[in-house]
Amino acid sequence: MAEHLPRVEITAMGTIHELADTTTCDALGRPLSADDTVMWASSIACGRCHYCQDLR
Repeated sequence: MAEHLPRVEITAMGTIHELADTTTCDALGRPLSADDTVMWASSIACGRCHYCQDLR
């Protein structure tokens, strides 16, 4: 019988202070700018990044 490990979910929230020239939008295509409040959660997949496409 396989051992079941608890799933760990990571959530973070912060404010954008500065964006790289190549960063214009979030994973859903919404525009980003300095002073925007953003949140990231490990349980939400964008489906487009390296981790979503290659590691999941």
